[in-house]
Amino acid sequence: MLSYKWWMCTSIICVGFLFSSAISWNIGSSGRRNDEEIISETIVVDSESEQGCFRSIQAAIDSIPSNNQRWIRIHIKPGFYREQVLIPRDKPFIHLRGSGKRNTFIVWNGHDDIAAGATFASEANNTLAQDITFTNSYNSHHKNPMARAVAARIQGDKSAFYRCRFLSLQDTLWDVEGRHYFKSCTIHGAVDYIFGAGQSLYEGCTISVAALNGTPGYITAQGRGVPNDTSGFVFKHCNIVGRGKAYLGRPWRDYARVLFYNTSMNQLALSEYNSRGPGGNSSERVKWAKKMTEEEAKQLASISFIDNEGWLNTAFNIFASPTTIVVDPSGKGGFRTIQAAINSVPSNNQVWTTIDIKPGIYREQVSIPQDKPFIYLKGAGKRNTFIVWDAHINSTAAFTSEADNTLAKDITFINSYNSHHINPIMGVAVAARIRGDKSVFYHCGFSGLQNTLWDDKGRHYFKFCTIHGAVDYIFGAAQSLYESCRITVASLNRSVGFITAQGRGRPEDTSGFVFKNCTIFGDGKAYLGRPWREYARVLFYSTSMSEAVVPQGWSIGDKLGKE
Repeated sequence: MLSYKWWMCTSIICVGFLFSSAISWNIGSSGRRNDEEIISETIVVDSESEQGCFRSIQAAIDSIPSNNQRWIRIHIKPGFYREQVLIPRDKPFIHLRGSGKRNTFIVWNGHDDIAAGATFASEANNTLAQDITFTNSYNSHHKNPMARAVAARIQGDKSAFYRCRFLSLQDTLWDVEGRHYFKSCTIHGAVDYIFGAGQSLYEGCTISVAALNGTPGYITAQGRGVPNDTSGFVFKHCNIVGRGKAYLGRPWRDYARVLFYNTSMNQLALSEYNSRGPGGNSSERVKWAKKMTEEEAKQLASISFIDNEGWLNTAFNIFASPTTIVVDPSGKGGFRTIQAAINSVPSNNQVWTTIDIKPGIYREQVSIPQDKPFIYLKGAGKRNTFIVWDAHINSTAAFTSEADNTLAKDITFINSYNSHHINPIMGVAVAARIRGDKSVFYHCGFSGLQNTLWDDKGRHYFKFCTIHGAVDYIFGAAQSLYESCRITVASLNRSVGFITAQGRGRPEDTSGFVFKNCTIFGDGKAYLGRPWREYARVLFYSTSMSEAVVPQGWSIGDKLGKE
């Protein structure tokens, strides 16, 4: 017996002194983890130039090893990619990131054989796509007799699509099977153009109905085949628009299940139940449409319908980060210099921008100005990516960050002025000056001799970093935590150096340096520090110290009597 459940509801669904809760300020505006803690690699595709690693999307996918277990982003530059794209079952954890659904297009014209003819097919679990338009052009402009022409076939579990478009006329989006999430997407078609047996939530999407010369079409054809099957399509806070007429759907199999929840419809709707808008009048609806209770509707219309494990949190983290800018000294990236890439970021930017710095020695002075927050500098490893400058005294730091919300990872910052003692008089030679608030450095190196790291002001976190120097080489008035860092002491020809020179100037000042679970070693000898200002505050907590640290530990310098 046919048991087709057509549901519609309009109810409203409804470390101590430094960080009191680890890092209490969040990296980014949403409080989520930065996506680069998740993404292990970014591959660039550019059809129009040599700046990308690949000219085709499929070539980029093919380069990923089988059974990969780490998220890999494929960044697709603007353009028309006239190719058939397949993510096979053995290539999970791929994130396809376009440059906007009006800028990045994947186009193919296959038809009839819906399995083999789809423009895009994803068979792997854990697949993400955003800011891309998937088009099957076979039926476009009615040039050909209308036939089944799939724009996208989604078959893997835990797949999410954000700000994507799916364009065709018949069988546009084959939502085959698995748990899927579509957010802020546009799906366009005329006949059965959202079909399959997926367990899917469509949230905030636009459903566009194409005209069929006055003949009504069908938006959905859901394929739930047995009563205990969890599959179904839920459309939540969507809009149905278009020039054509359509039924909300027809059953593909006996137990088809579809819910339109708080969905706005124009006058195209001929079959549905209890919605709002000009097309939402339910008085003449088909008799088999089932009324739902508010509780039943809430259960289906929540994220838990497709996610009881939290897998979507990862998708949100990855989607939240903006386009990656690539720097490569060989010219294969968008920029040859890091400063040029920073300069390209708009002033007062409010979304995280990743600057992916390829291996190389970048002999340039780099500055992130105060009006360019939310920049993430991602190197290729602190033994592979180097920013080097060789000046000294004021305004000569190899790297300066004045903006809040700055991240850096896998980079070594070097001021080479004093290196190998090639200059007769050792002078102030800063490798990095950090003066913005909420800044994080992870797996970075800082190398110099005197005043290597100017930890100037603001709240900063250094994790798994290496800081090398001899005299006052971690100095400033910041409020900073150094965790699991390596502090290396350079030799000064029998003279004793100083690791820290902290500059807390008033009793109520919250600044200070905390070194937790760090290691101090090297060829030289050094005091743990001397005060730069009268209320200097430094703590070494559970830190391993070699004989590089002199027995006295601390020097009071000219602050005698202030201790």
